[in-house]
Amino acid sequence: MFILLVMLSTLPATTEPIIIRGGTVESFPALQLQNNKILPEHEFGYKEVTDCIEQQLNIDIQWQAMPTNRLLKMLAENELDIGFSLGFTEQRSAYLQPSQYVKIDHDYFLFKDNSLNLDDKQLSIAVKRGSPQQDHLARQGYNNIYPVSDYNELIPLLLNHRINAVSLPFSLLASVQSSIEQHQLLLKKHHSRGTGFYLSPTFASQYLPALNTAILQCRQHALPNTTQPL
Repeated sequence: MFILLVMLSTLPATTEPIIIRGGTVESFPALQLQNNKILPEHEFGYKEVTDCIEQQLNIDIQWQAMPTNRLLKMLAENELDIGFSLGFTEQRSAYLQPSQYVKIDHDYFLFKDNSLNLDDKQLSIAVKRGSPQQDHLARQGYNNIYPVSDYNELIPLLLNHRINAVSLPFSLLASVQSSIEQHQLLLKKHHSRGTGFYLSPTFASQYLPALNTAILQCRQHALPNTTQPL
């Protein structure tokens, strides 16, 4: 009995997970929270990916949803540790540290007029304010970008003939599929990018290599499985 007690006393104690402050975009319908945790869904695998990363790193991410610009600001000021799922852009990556990509997303134009020249830089195109779509179109020289505060505002603008087209990521197309079918909207892919985590400066200095290693192990859970090299 004495030997058994000695053996048990020398076993390492289970380390409690480290609490990590995470942020998501509140207007992103594909990623919903409950009790500071990502809810399961069947289209993208966000919960499976983040659960796997938490297990790999022995961390407990406490998520909160907020507007995009506030999320990015809080990351830059070390008030949050990580943000997910965020599209990588040159503008964001100039002041925040991106992770390895978790998956690849694609931007689509949605429009009504089949004769529309989507390369015309004078087209009026609506986007979510602060989104990767806004950043990309501005860098491509489009002159009439119409930013709105919520993704839900985009399709009504198109249907009411206020703009020529909208730009949405593939991860949001399912949420507007009924409108696409009902109004016979047209789609054209126009850009692809990596998506994943942005890290605060402090968190990146401590966790970036370990997080990237965990992503390589866990991104197989991302759906659809678009983890081929960019």
